[in-house]
Amino acid sequence: MTDSVVPDTASQGMQPPIPKLMYLVVNPLLKFILRSPLHGVLSDKLMVLAFNGRKSGKQFSTPVGYTRLPNGTLMLFTNSNWWKNLQSDPVIHLRLQGQERQARAEICQDTTLIAQFINQMIEGRGVKMSDRMGLVHIPTQADPEEVRRLTKGKTFISITLK
Repeated sequence: MTDSVVPDTASQGMQPPIPKLMYLVVNPLLKFILRSPLHGVLSDKLMVLAFNGRKSGKQFSTPVGYTRLPNGTLMLFTNSNWWKNLQSDPVIHLRLQGQERQARAEICQDTTLIAQFINQMIEGRGVKMSDRMGLVHIPTQADPEEVRRLTKGKTFISITLK
């Protein structure tokens, strides 16, 4: 069994989309649905990401929203600190669209890719949802410093399927 992850957004001065304690109920429920035959109702936007803890070696898993970019890369972002585990062990396991997949995660620093991801997310999920996630449209020709300013406090992760 894997432990679930609860966002820690307070350190970045942000509020999570739902109260922190709700993640203790919502995350296990989402993981259950995403691992069940009912996954299709959520699988186009959510997946379960499993990774090893960098200090404990313990396996953790969390449901995450993702977007598939035109080049096939999966992108996601987090306001939490669980991403630090990916620095020491970038090999992850996904439950993606009803299938177990192995993948490699990298912290994304490419501001062009980040802007593309955010704009695609806004287009696909709507402005209201994007506002709740703290995302704003980024002009196509925005310089890297502007992208970093508009995305402060968020960590972007690109995932390549194996």
